[in-house]
Amino acid sequence: MLEAKNLSKRYGKNIVVNNVNLKIDSDKFIAILGPNGAGKSTLINMMIGLLEPSSGQITYGNLKVNSSEYKQKIGVVFQDSILDENLSVKKNLTYRLQMYKDIDNAWFEDLLDEFMLRELLNQNYGNLSGGQKRRVDIARSLLNKPEILFLDEPSTGLDIQNRKLIWDILMKLKLKYKFSIVLTTHYLEESEAADFIYIIDKGNIIASDSVGNLKNEYVKSILTLKTKNHESLNRIYEKYKAFSQKKDEDTLVIKLDGARQAYKILEDADWIDFEFQKGTIDDIFLTLTGKELRA
Repeated sequence: MLEAKNLSKRYGKNIVVNNVNLKIDSDKFIAILGPNGAGKSTLINMMIGLLEPSSGQITYGNLKVNSSEYKQKIGVVFQDSILDENLSVKKNLTYRLQMYKDIDNAWFEDLLDEFMLRELLNQNYGNLSGGQKRRVDIARSLLNKPEILFLDEPSTGLDIQNRKLIWDILMKLKLKYKFSIVLTTHYLEESEAADFIYIIDKGNIIASDSVGNLKNEYVKSILTLKTKNHESLNRIYEKYKAFSQKKDEDTLVIKLDGARQAYKILEDADWIDFEFQKGTIDDIFLTLTGKELRA
């Protein structure tokens, strides 16, 4: 287990990360969310050993995070690629492979297949599309069969198809090989599958829990009812007046705790159409930070 205790980073009087505590258990998917400038990348850089904390500590068993032994156990996908634009995909990956002990050639071959890289091996990395480059970047981060994979904004700038492709591959590999994932992202829907979420703002962890618990605590689902039976609509409105709003004479919008409550209302109402919208990670984020996260 990787654990950060009372972790802070200061630059002069500017506190970028403030007294953060978090845990990353084995075989877990952890998401760290926050607006621009919240301290996400600084926190990641301390956990991967690139930045020295101003105070606090990070432990991973008996290993120090700036040790070569620790770095053999983690993989990192940075916001910007660290691969050489002028080298072929094959040379980029084989040069990186030589940096690790106990090279597993079978694993390397599996990565080429999983990320569909064989047809790209002889192409210069700089000539690839954005989606192709990201597949190479992530394969590079997995060369050492890491126990923890850190993903710092891994899909920024990619189209929906490439984002889905990359996440399908990652989830398949995680399920098979049981490594942990630590994610920061501007695409909040990518964190829906996380086991645990930390929300950071102005360097402070302002909420942390499972996705389900955060939704239950901070957001409501929305039921929109349409009916021509105004007596039925008014009856439902009076019953849920504190949580409902008449959009027009035929439409009622009700904020609910979840689907069970919506089902009871639908049984009781004379409706001709309805729409049910569950609360999302975006809603949690807006509730807690008052900011909309954009790529």
